[in-house]
Amino acid sequence: MEKRATYIDRVTKYQAGYQAGYQAGYIASIAQQKNNKRKKERKLFLEKLLEIGKIQLEQPFLEKIIPLPSDASTRRYFRILQPQKNLLLMDAPPEVEKPNEFIQVAKYLQHIGLRAPQVYHADLEKGFLLIEDFGNDSFSKLLDAGCEPRELYQDAIAVLLHILHSRNKQAQENIPQPPDDAAFWGAELEVFCDYYYPALLGENYALSEQQAEKNTRLIEARSNDAKNEWRECWQSIFANLPSLPKVLVLRDCHVDNLIRIPEEALAESSPLNRCGLLDFQDAVFGSPAYDLVSLLEDARRDLKPELRKLLLAHYLASASQCCKPEDFSLHYKVWAAQRHARVLGTFARLALRDHKQALSRHMPRVLRLLNNALSQDAKDTDSQQILKPLAKWFHTYLPEHEAKLARCLHNGSFRIAN
Repeated sequence: MEKRATYIDRVTKYQAGYQAGYQAGYIASIAQQKNNKRKKERKLFLEKLLEIGKIQLEQPFLEKIIPLPSDASTRRYFRILQPQKNLLLMDAPPEVEKPNEFIQVAKYLQHIGLRAPQVYHADLEKGFLLIEDFGNDSFSKLLDAGCEPRELYQDAIAVLLHILHSRNKQAQENIPQPPDDAAFWGAELEVFCDYYYPALLGENYALSEQQAEKNTRLIEARSNDAKNEWRECWQSIFANLPSLPKVLVLRDCHVDNLIRIPEEALAESSPLNRCGLLDFQDAVFGSPAYDLVSLLEDARRDLKPELRKLLLAHYLASASQCCKPEDFSLHYKVWAAQRHARVLGTFARLALRDHKQALSRHMPRVLRLLNNALSQDAKDTDSQQILKPLAKWFHTYLPEHEAKLARCLHNGSFRIAN
């Protein structure tokens, strides 16, 4: 009982930090819509860069600043068009985003020989970074244009294997290492019960903007039994995970965040040199299976099963000296289930709280991936069915899960069930 209480107390502690960040992000997005303060601060930062010679632009210089498409976060990027070499301005409000962590992780990635953007100038107090521009060729764009998937994914696998084999190198002191792994990763899963689960049951917890600005929690799961058992099942799952070497976990390692660097910008062409990394400011040390799941089981894109199987086999063959295949397989199943459940909760939060529906259309795919992890686990011997508590939870609290999700989706938008 004491062990259970300690785990839940630590999950709650981590969750309080997450919730403060979520709340700050929501309030920041509201503030961004209401005034032009951030725009003015951005202009002042650019003027300072001009003054100290970090960028070279002719007047009117704002015409050379091109906003790039934004994702679900409050972070934004602007391309600075220069005669010789373009640069990127990262706008990362420090009350929500992690500009300092971006710098520290970038240094570590560069230290071990990977391509993270160089940071040329930073105003951490305001949350502005002037960084290297890797160009427009994200892996996702190249795939959409018809490039051979196997080559691109093999480059990404090479990066993850390099991170695994570089795990004992120095310069790790500035990268977070959660003191309680289970509670840290368990806290990430609270978003599932706070947003996704009640929405499927038809429970409306959306509060007013005024309440949100008072830092009132937007959504509280009505069923305490469901939430408590959700926590307990994940505590059991994490407790039964075998030990694997800890590596840097980028947290969002998928094709949208990988860039093919142009050949002319490379001194030497190799998978590690030509694969640029982005969006790694949330990196921590954890299981090597996490980023592999993010890559091979992408919430936004289907990957042919035979290619996924081939890439997974290649990774396992190269990782076998430090990871037992049977232990890694258990990790892969667990982190697949953990990530897909968290993503469902995150997409629900974006839709219901932030009114951002762009990612809702991917929710059926994420649910299929989650169900696949559960079904693969059920095929194993009883001693290997590490996800059995999770399967039981879904059977008890979310029967007919796919049908319930379908009732919440309308023309690609996620709504609370009627």
